[in-house]
Parts: sequence; C-alpha cells; structure tokens
Amino acid sequence: MSITVLAGDFKKGRSNRFDRGVLHIFQDGKFFPAKIDGGQILAIDTATEENVKKMAGTLGWGATGAVLLGPVGAVVGALAGGNKKTVTFICALADGRKFLGEADANTYKQMSAQMFENNLKKERGIDPAAPPPKKEATPTGIKILLIAIIIMGIMIFVADGGK
Repeated sequence: MSITVLAGDFKKGRSNRFDRGVLHIFQDGKFFPAKIDGGQILAIDTATEENVKKMAGTLGWGATGAVLLGPVGAVVGALAGGNKKTVTFICALADGRKFLGEADANTYKQMSAQMFENNLKKERGIDPAAPPPKKEATPTGIKILLIAIIIMGIMIFVADGGK
C-alpha cells in the first residue's frame, strides 16, 4: 500500500499510502500527511511499468535453498525470491495538484478502481467527492416492532373497554 512520490506537488519520499479509499500523502513543510479522499482522484495514468528484481533477496533465498536442499534448492530458492512488480504513474487530483509516483501493482489497481468509480459517478451526475448518503437512523425492523407494539396497545385498550 506504500506509494513513493518521485516528483510533483507533494514531498518526495516513500511514507505515503493509499488505504481504504484515502490517499495519505506528505506535503513539504508539514509533519502529518494530508488525507485526500479517493473521490478527488481525477486521473491516474501509467508512466512506465517495470519488474523490479531484489537481487539481495533473491540471492539470500537461493543460498538458503542450496544449504537445505542442494543445487536444486538453490534454483527453487532463487525463484522464490521472486519479482516484485511496481508501477510508475502520474496522478492528477481535483484541486489541480499532480504527482509522479511509484507503487506496487495492488495499490495501483486500487487507485485505478477508485478513479473508475469516480468517473462512473460523474457520468451518473453524482459528485464523487460528496459523502455517501446517510443511512436511516431507525432500521426498518425497529420501525415494524414499534408499530406492532402500538397496535397491541390499542387492541388491549379497546378490549378493556377504554378504561
């Protein structure tokens, strides 16, 4: 979920993240990150996509595999070190700010999905930055229970002859 800002209107660095539809991103001169609702994402476009191979991690797994399982283990261990896919992208926000960032593929997918939902809402005439509509204060089940209690009270009142 980590995002590295490479350039743009935000502080360069790695401590940024996109979590539960909110972009937590540091600004120059600020101690705490700004919390930007995902509804503010206007566009997100892939700048470049690359596979990043962590050589140290891969070699470490290969050595462990060789010790435990011999030469075959070295090959399996090297493969287990694996590739970590990162995506470099440009993100534009509703307030005009932009940044060039790098994130893991999953974070990029989440941000892209958020942008897609925003565009879908716009097509339907809904402001993507608007808070979701509030739910009913009293659930339907409680309303039915209250009506049933009132009806039972009236029936008891009428059965007693109004006394």
